[in-house]
Order: sequence, then structure tokens, then C-alpha cells
Amino acid sequence: MKRSILIFSVAVVIISITCFGLMNKNNSATAQETVATRNPVVFNTGLSEMFGETAEINFLYDFGPRFELTVTKQELAEIKSMTELYHEESIVTYRAVTITIVENERLTSKRASGANEFLNQTQIEFLKSFDYSTNFQIGGDVVRKNKDTGKLEDGFSRPHITVVPEKQAQYINGKVALLDYLKKESKEEVVNLDEKKLQPGKVFFTITENGTIFNVRLLLTCGYDSIDKMMLKLIENAPGNWRPALDSEDEIVEQELVFSFGDMGC
Repeated sequence: MKRSILIFSVAVVIISITCFGLMNKNNSATAQETVATRNPVVFNTGLSEMFGETAEINFLYDFGPRFELTVTKQELAEIKSMTELYHEESIVTYRAVTITIVENERLTSKRASGANEFLNQTQIEFLKSFDYSTNFQIGGDVVRKNKDTGKLEDGFSRPHITVVPEKQAQYINGKVALLDYLKKESKEEVVNLDEKKLQPGKVFFTITENGTIFNVRLLLTCGYDSIDKMMLKLIENAPGNWRPALDSEDEIVEQELVFSFGDMGC
């Protein structure tokens, strides 16, 4: 009887260890898929001990233009319709379109409105006035066709877009190298954070015409003041050089970039 119990106990332990290995393998695959599709680095602390408490945290590291949707000044000069900037297949009609500049993570009173997706002259000139690194929201009330019922429904669409140089600024050693540096230098401080308290932190910085980092500032906290301060210093003191941005005539221009950290956010 005792021998049977012993054999059973050993079997349970072996099965548990096998399952644990498979779980770790799956977690690693998920992290790799995230990096492949979104290009940020997501740091996962893993398990502190095999049979101890779980101590996991997903911490985002990424940088680039403020918004994923981008447009160049050269492209903006040719825009005549909302759909040339952004369109969803389900949208049947645009009932109104407003272009609003976003500054310091807030919508401003700088805007131009129109009756439908075809931009009026005021809106067209407004877009043409945007400089590089301008962030804006465009869109408004729409009518969508429900793909399941086929019925028309009222809704809205307000995508956010960043104006970027025709050739964007680049970190000489590559994006992955900079993210690895940021991850390595902050690893010890990040490992013990409470993921539930994490927020989407945002550090804005400018790459000058000389390829140096300038005007580093925090606009959104990650929920931890000490981590915010550390990330500011890491960006300010990042090793290596930058290749400055170029406009349509290959003239050097400044470009504002955003380092996102903490929670994924938007």
C-alpha cells in the first residue's frame, strides 16, 4: 500500500513538472508573437521559484511616432478625402468629419469641420499647415453596416494620426539595441512591480538636426514615480547616436518620438 502511494506521488510530481515546462514554453511563444506583430519588447519576469509564488509582470518597451497611423507632409498636401487617410470597411457614410490637433495628450480647440468625408477647402488648408510631429484626430459621426445583421447603425470613427518626416530619425545601432538597453538597465526595478497598478507611461523626446536627444519630458506616468524618473534618465543618457530625419528634399529636420513603457495602453 505504502509503495503504491509512493509511486502515485512520484507520478504526480513528474506530471506537474512536465505541465510547468509546457506552460513556460507557451508563455515564451506568446511573448515572441507580441514582439513580432507590434515590434515592442515585452519583458516577462517569469516564476520566482518552481513551487513558490508566481511573480510575473508584462512590461512594455517601445518607441516611435506618437500614433501608429502616420502620414508625411508630402502625402498631406494631396489629401482631399477622409478615406485617403483612414477608412473602415464597415463604414457606409460619414455624416461629419472634424480634424482636431492633439497637444500634450489632449484634444485642443484647433480644429476644422466638414459635413462628410470630402474635405472642404478650410480642412485641406488646415492639414497642409501641419508641421512634422503634429498629432491629430480626424473623423466623426458615421453610419456602419452591421456585418452580422446587414442593418445600418449609427456610430463614430476617430482615428489618431502623427505627421512624420519622409525619412524618419533612426537609432544608429537599431531599434532592438535601444530597447535592449532600456530593458537591461531597468530590469531590477521593474521585476517587483504590481502589474495591476501599471499604466501606459509616455516619455516624449526630440531628435535634433545634429542627431542628439533634446527636450526629454514625461507626459504620462506609468503609475510609479520612481520608474518614470528612471526612464527619463535612461532616455537622456542613451548611448550611441541617431541618424536625423529628412524631409522630401532630403533636408535634415527635427522629429519628436515617444518612448512607451509600462502597460500597453494606446
